[in-house]
Amino acid sequence: MFLLKICRLAFKMIFGRFSRKKNILLILTSGLGNTIMTIPLLTELRRLKPNYKIIVAGNKSNILLVTDDRKLYDEAYTYDGDRKKLLTFLLELLITKRHNNQIAFIDFYKYVIIPYSCDGWSAFLKKIGLAKKIIFVKYKNVAAIENAINIEYEEGKSEIELNLAALKYLTDENSKIEVPRISITKQENEQAINYLEKHSVDKSRMIIIHGGFAKAAAVKAIPLKFIEEVLEKFSNAYEFVLLCGPDEKFFIEKNDFSKIKSKVKIFDDISNIRILAAVLSHAKLLISADTGPSHIAAATGIPVISIFGPTDDKRCVPLGGLSKTVRVVKNENCDCFNCWDLNGSRSCPFERKCLTSIPAEKIITAASELLDSDR
Repeated sequence: MFLLKICRLAFKMIFGRFSRKKNILLILTSGLGNTIMTIPLLTELRRLKPNYKIIVAGNKSNILLVTDDRKLYDEAYTYDGDRKKLLTFLLELLITKRHNNQIAFIDFYKYVIIPYSCDGWSAFLKKIGLAKKIIFVKYKNVAAIENAINIEYEEGKSEIELNLAALKYLTDENSKIEVPRISITKQENEQAINYLEKHSVDKSRMIIIHGGFAKAAAVKAIPLKFIEEVLEKFSNAYEFVLLCGPDEKFFIEKNDFSKIKSKVKIFDDISNIRILAAVLSHAKLLISADTGPSHIAAATGIPVISIFGPTDDKRCVPLGGLSKTVRVVKNENCDCFNCWDLNGSRSCPFERKCLTSIPAEKIITAASELLDSDR
C-alpha cells in the first residue's frame, strides 16, 4: 500500500506539471489578522480569474474567517492544531487520496500563492513539481524562496496592498483595493446574542478590551495602566468586557488585576471563531493590542482602537487603514518603535517603553471621539 502511494505521488510529480487545469492554491497558515488581510486578494482572484478553481488550505479558524455567502473559494482543506502541523497535513494530502475524510488536493496547481506572513517552507510544492509558479509575498527580512516569484516588502504598505501585488503576475488588469469584511449569518448573530444574554451584558453599552496577553506575543500586550484609566473614565456609562484566550486567562491569574476585576466581565470561553466575530460585531468599541481580534472586529464594521508598539502599524493596521473607524495609537518618538520585524525578537530589553510611554490620554481621546460619533 505504501509503495502504491509513493508511485501515485511520483506520477503526479512527473505528469502533473503538464496539466492544463486552472487551479490556484492559497495557503493560509498565519495569524487571524493576516488571514483577514487576504480577503481582498480572494475577492480579486474571483473577479479577475473567474475561470480558475480557487482552493484554500490552512488552520480551521483561518478558513472559517474567509467562509461566507460570497463564496470566495471553491474548495478548502483544513488541519487541526498549530502551523507546525501543516507540512504533515500537506504531505498526507499529496500522497493519499483522503485526509480526515476530505478529498485530496487537485494533482496540479498553475499557481500557489503564499500571502504575507505565511510560511516560506510551503514552497516544497514548487520543489516537487506540483506547482507551475509559486508567488511568495515576503516578510521584511525573510529570505527569498528559490525559483519562486518573490514579492518584496515595500515600506509603508499594508498587508492588503502587498498581497494584492501578487495579482500582477496573474493578470494585466488593475486590482481594486476594498475594505475586507466579515459577513455574519442570522444564526451566528442569534448565538452571539444568546451568549451576551447568558453573561448579562447589555450589548448597547458594551466595550470590549483585548489585552493581547498570550505568551507568544506578550511583548505587544496593552499595559494594565491603560485598561485601568479607560475603565476609570468610561465605566459609569459603559459595560466592559475583557476578551481572553486560554493563555491570557493564565496571565490574568498570575498577575495583579485587582483594580479592574470588579469592573469587567471576562469572556474566555468562545472557541468558535465565527461566534467570536458575531459577539465582537455587537460592541460599541474594541480597544486592543495588535492582535487577531482587532482585525476581526474591524472587519465586522465596529470602531477599533489598535495600540501599536513592537509591530509595524503601516503594515498591520486593521483593514489596511481603509476605514475611518479604525484608530491607531502609538508613540512615534520612541527610538526602538517597530522592532518586531527588524530583529524577529519576541522579548524586550527596554521594558516595552514603546508602549508604556504612550500617554493614556491618547487612548481616552480616541475612544471619546469614536463613541461620540456612534451616537
